[in-house]
Amino acid sequence: MTKDKKKSWFSWQFLLIALLIVSVLKWFIGRGSQMQQFIIYLGIALITSTLGVSNPIYAAEVWTSFDQDRVPQIEIAALALDSQGNRWIGTATEGIIMINKNEGSQRFRKSSHPDFMLSDTINQIAVDPQGVIWFATSKGLVRYERGMWSNLASQMPSGHLPGSHILSLGVLDAETRWIGTNQGFSIFTGGLWNSYNANRLNGLIQSLSVTALLPLSSTQAWIGTTQGLYFFDNGKFEAYTPAKTKGGLPHSYITDLEKDSLGQLWVGTQNGVGVFDGSKWKAFLSNQNEWVLGDIVYDIQLAYGEIWVAFKGGASRNTVDGWVAYDRNSTAAGLPSIRVHSILALSPREIWFGTRRGLARLQYTSSSLIKSPTKNDSIKTIDTSAVQP
Repeated sequence: MTKDKKKSWFSWQFLLIALLIVSVLKWFIGRGSQMQQFIIYLGIALITSTLGVSNPIYAAEVWTSFDQDRVPQIEIAALALDSQGNRWIGTATEGIIMINKNEGSQRFRKSSHPDFMLSDTINQIAVDPQGVIWFATSKGLVRYERGMWSNLASQMPSGHLPGSHILSLGVLDAETRWIGTNQGFSIFTGGLWNSYNANRLNGLIQSLSVTALLPLSSTQAWIGTTQGLYFFDNGKFEAYTPAKTKGGLPHSYITDLEKDSLGQLWVGTQNGVGVFDGSKWKAFLSNQNEWVLGDIVYDIQLAYGEIWVAFKGGASRNTVDGWVAYDRNSTAAGLPSIRVHSILALSPREIWFGTRRGLARLQYTSSSLIKSPTKNDSIKTIDTSAVQP
């Protein structure tokens, strides 16, 4: 046997052994905890990279739509998961929906619960470390804790919130919460309120409508408005505009803020995504990047080492194979609408999508490798749904 043939024979032998090991490992996937799954995936990555073969784990997709009785086919503005495994759904016109672990649902509207529901327009949902759930509505804050509902409209002294239309929430820890309104923002920390209203913000920022918050401490935060991005540091504001960032911030209307596992700031705007690594900005636009599905960004989520971005034209996910796009070019039934307003990843294998026309769930029969986002990823588009805008 020649040296080349012998080398080829051994390569095939190693490949067969690796596939056998992977088959056994795949049998365990789904049976253990997320940490056990991660260890399995890491082992597979080491095996396949050593042998020079690609990752043999492939994920079959299962899409589920929700019937009208549980979730109406209306705009889903916000999604959240509480410590009990309940899924909370904030709608644009029909209040709050809760889906429990057994898939049963409850609805909370102003007409049926006038004692605590201030409005049926829910802009955002946040869950703090103590398990308290906060709902940003168009007429104030609503609070849920251990079966008890309340709102802060009647309890809060005048001036603690600069405006009643709550646009954004930022929960840092059990002691610190940031609240963005249409008239400025407030910080609640250590039992004390610090409000930045129109008078206090005069000349400091261009817009009072605080559309996105990313707290870093009780005194520092990234603040997104309808007319610019600001870094707030104990009363001082540093402005970031498209001009100042040389186009790295693609638009001054900020829709969402998130920080990834690399420490990079991801900024959703009305004209694509901006990423800031602490020194340089980079813009990702729909006419230059396949995974940017439309100009408007509605939601950015970091979950299980992956970045999810919701767009006017679909959703994109950063995976081990690069960017995966769920858009109008897909063919299988799945998303009720390509306009995705919110994303909730319950695990690497179960993702919920809030769209303009209802709720959908995507499940994988097996998970792909967990991968942290990188600055230069390839594009991979897969079929998911023939959906309507």
